[in-house]
Amino acid sequence: RVTVLRDGKYVGTRDIHAVDLDELVGMMVGRTITQMFHRDYQPSGSEALRVKALSRGKKLHDINLNLHCGEIVGLAGLVGAGRTELARAIFGVDAYDQGELFVFGNSVKSNSPAKMVELGVGLLPEDRKAHGLALVLPLAENVVMASLNRLFPRRFVSNNKERQVVAKYVQELRIATPSISRLAQYLSGGTQQKVVLAKWLCTQSKVFIFDEPTRGIDVGAKAEIHNFMNELVKQGAAVLMISSDLPEILGMSDRIYVMREGRIVAEVPRQDATQESIVAYAMGHQVDSKFQRKNGNGTTGEDNITTAGMDISVTVK
Repeated sequence: RVTVLRDGKYVGTRDIHAVDLDELVGMMVGRTITQMFHRDYQPSGSEALRVKALSRGKKLHDINLNLHCGEIVGLAGLVGAGRTELARAIFGVDAYDQGELFVFGNSVKSNSPAKMVELGVGLLPEDRKAHGLALVLPLAENVVMASLNRLFPRRFVSNNKERQVVAKYVQELRIATPSISRLAQYLSGGTQQKVVLAKWLCTQSKVFIFDEPTRGIDVGAKAEIHNFMNELVKQGAAVLMISSDLPEILGMSDRIYVMREGRIVAEVPRQDATQESIVAYAMGHQVDSKFQRKNGNGTTGEDNITTAGMDISVTVK
């Protein structure tokens, strides 16, 4: 038997032989798998981010993309296609050789993480433990660390104000923690991801770059992250979502850019996107045409192999 709890409440018990994955997921997150990627689509607003002819060494080549308020734009591609490198270049972690960036129509002359935060851009990195959190610091300090200048302009940190600010995001994002003083390293993967999101909400960001936002977290936390993304764009934010999960890309995106070998090779509207077309663009060919084979004539061949006292017979047609 399997028993499901949700939000600290008993949902139900099922015989393991009489329940399928769809029903279990539905019990865990409150909706079925087919509803996992629910989006409330609305007309996009003004341009929030534009990348023009951006290049960086051998990693990125003549990248052009744009992102509008009120939309989630997916960025698909194979591992090593340059998606994370592009996110890091946009956010100012890595310098680019040539190209232009525009945030809300304003040209960014020299970007750096501090500059992009000031402009309202936030990056949820692929590796949250290495680049998104200070694991040895408490949850509270992780939430406010990028907002210290705004929250405490006189350089004096008020513990009371910090607790009030953090408590707000703990409640809004339903961050499961016994205390805001708990070290980040002891939080679950889904909770850690919520803390990273809270950090950028605290900076009042309006442009979010999500790099593999649901990798390594449980199905319930995935559903919550998707809900938060949906709420962000409904409130006028813009989201660039990098994901290797094709159902996630297809289910959450208004438009999809596809990268291959450091280049954007396609921009696909949501209504025209399929798993097959995205994979074909990412690989540079149709999958079924790459691995072609011809059927043999069915001739049977037999062989006997004797090794270490064992007689192994193999039949191949």
